[in-house]
Amino acid sequence: MSTGGDADGIRQGAVPAPRSAELPLPPAAVPAGPHDGDIADGLAEAYWSVYDGAASKATVGQILARLPRIVRQIGRLAWNADRTATIAVAVLQLASAAMTAFGLMASVAVLRELFAEGPTPDRARPSPNSWSWSASWPPGRSLRQASPSRRPG
Repeated sequence: MSTGGDADGIRQGAVPAPRSAELPLPPAAVPAGPHDGDIADGLAEAYWSVYDGAASKATVGQILARLPRIVRQIGRLAWNADRTATIAVAVLQLASAAMTAFGLMASVAVLRELFAEGPTPDRARPSPNSWSWSASWPPGRSLRQASPSRRPG
């Protein structure tokens, strides 16, 4: 196996010399598979392909009816995989939801006070900082949740 070191005649980091001989041309045609029929004839149907298109044909009622069973299966799988991580995820998701609800209630209270006497430019001008903070919180939270900060091991 070539390591690219001095044993191959090339110093590491150096550019190799031009080729001394030309490479042969690639073949004009390459056989793509069996010539007597379709290449997919010998393939077995995958077990998951039974459900192809089922999600696109499902109604909201069918999805909601299956949701508890799916949540139980996922919860059981997570619990069996790592109980500590499952508890941590559940607690942190509940805390995140509570903080989001608190933020929404605070935003409503601020806007209610701001517009209590009608929207006037004099009252709205001093509050862009609080507005920008309230407006940036949900997208920032989504970006933090989607960021690959913890990669599987």
